[in-house]
Amino acid sequence: MTAPPIQYTRADDGTSIAYWTLGEGPLAVFIPPPGMAHLELK
Repeated sequence: MTAPPIQYTRADDGTSIAYWTLGEGPLAVFIPPPGMAHLELK
């Protein structure tokens, strides 16, 4: 399985927010604790 494409949006204060979606169905949000996230700078 390939990684889902990263999408971007902007908050009201101008902060950029990166996110990705996977699958279908009810919304589920997972926020990993610090040190557990796999983030990449672009």
